[in-house]
Amino acid sequence: MFGLTVKNLRLYKSFAIFAVGMLINMETLEYFLEEERKYIASHNGMDSIGIGGDEETGEILLDLDEDPLCFLMKRPFENYSKASSFYIDETSKYNLSPVERTILSMFFGDCSAEFRDDLYYGDIPELVKKMMEILNVVVGKAPISKHDKLFRFCNDADNVSIAIGDILNVKHNLTCTAENWNQNDVNVYVIQTLPTNKTRAHDLYKIYNKANEYQVDFLRNTSFKVTRIEQNGNSDGKLYYLLELPNLKIII
Repeated sequence: MFGLTVKNLRLYKSFAIFAVGMLINMETLEYFLEEERKYIASHNGMDSIGIGGDEETGEILLDLDEDPLCFLMKRPFENYSKASSFYIDETSKYNLSPVERTILSMFFGDCSAEFRDDLYYGDIPELVKKMMEILNVVVGKAPISKHDKLFRFCNDADNVSIAIGDILNVKHNLTCTAENWNQNDVNVYVIQTLPTNKTRAHDLYKIYNKANEYQVDFLRNTSFKVTRIEQNGNSDGKLYYLLELPNLKIII
């Protein structure tokens, strides 16, 4: 038996991500394309799924409350599977499959909200669960982050109803940046990461640095402790100082 050392934990974590990736990737890009085609074919009228459209711009307006799969009306798998060829050179050394490149393109594009568990008010569809699992595998393939401080410039969906001492459990892949954009008019998570041999943060920007944002994502189901809260400049925004907590139970 191997001893439970930090080195062995890292090896186990890497193997677990690889093994699950092999299992998940049995669902190929064609699976998602076919599910998308079937969904669109079964919804001839947009009104029947609770979404509408802007007649002037042609933009499809989505309502995930009414139908959590309505985003498929935008044909994201069809469109981003073509756009993902843009990432091939950058991702080749990370051995991303076509479906992983497509999922990554969707996440970088206008589908990032669909990967957040907390934006679904009912049961999460199986197709979306598979999307989330594949994204987590992609994040796990990115190099482990060596940044000891990360920043999350919060949006309205992020939890800021927290107090010092609270534990914040984030189911989705929490997106941060290694750069301090010095935005003093918003709420910001200032995250102290664990050492490189323990952190669950991965430098996604090393696969592709979208808009030079230096994006870093945590693996799913990472927890943080609120250690301090301060005002962010003279605005109504606050700085939430979070400490990444160790996760001995490997959840992927």
